[in-house]
Amino acid sequence: MIAFRGVGSRRGYAYCAKSATGVWSGIAKSPNLQTALFDVIATLRVTQPTHCHLQVMVPPRVVWAARTQLNAIQSALNVTIISGAEGYVRLLMGEAAQVLDEIAPVAPEKKKSPKPRPPETLLPPVTVATDGSVRKTSLGCGWLADSGAFGLRGFQHSNRMHGGSKVLISELRGIDEALRRLGRHEHITLFTDCQAAITMAKAWQRGEQVMPGGYITELGEGEEAELVSAFRRIHRLRERVEIRWVRSHSGEPLNEGADALARLASRYMRGDSGLSRQEYRQRAAALAEAFAGAFCATTAAA
Repeated sequence: MIAFRGVGSRRGYAYCAKSATGVWSGIAKSPNLQTALFDVIATLRVTQPTHCHLQVMVPPRVVWAARTQLNAIQSALNVTIISGAEGYVRLLMGEAAQVLDEIAPVAPEKKKSPKPRPPETLLPPVTVATDGSVRKTSLGCGWLADSGAFGLRGFQHSNRMHGGSKVLISELRGIDEALRRLGRHEHITLFTDCQAAITMAKAWQRGEQVMPGGYITELGEGEEAELVSAFRRIHRLRERVEIRWVRSHSGEPLNEGADALARLASRYMRGDSGLSRQEYRQRAAALAEAFAGAFCATTAAA
């Protein structure tokens, strides 16, 4: 078995060949690991009987890069290239590594000092309204800000995965969608007409990870439930988010706009809106522009 270790760009590569009868080691003054591999195999082949079979442990990246040359020397020089060590081969590799530790100790890893993060530049305060919409198992949410920014999203609901609180879930998803986009503002005044969503969102701000009844938070490995992400976001932004209640259908432009966007999203998700994807986006943009304009006009007149 042959093992390698780099000893510096100018010094080359330390190697150790280990068998049941002997040990051969040294430094191959080669410019790279691929060349060192060929040089050491040639050197050892000369010193060993022709019938002696060599096994060389080579990293997969080197096998791929030098596949043509390696295929040629395996048959010509009675060599087998392997990329995994098992059983007796692993034992030999461990002993070879001990020899490498003596002739080419592993340099201590240099710890890089983390670069200081520049201070976050926050955007001006913003006011936003959010809302949710339910059409059987097709849910939608929407939000509209005083700046004219807006968003909407449709999604399918599963009682088995999410429980039965469809209205609450759609409202919480609307809040999260707004904060996902507006999280860089220095202060966010958020209006919603759902008291239950306000109660739960404020609990999240306090760090209480409560969820709607029956909502499953544990998904597959590496996956995170949508409302778990919402909880983390609201808690992280807790110092900059003020959540207020607004009466539904009271003529408040941002709330009415968020309601219209949420209803558009749930209807499109149900599949009977009759709109193409482009028409859906155009309708959403027109609604947002109209209601944001009404809000600005109302504010200017006040």
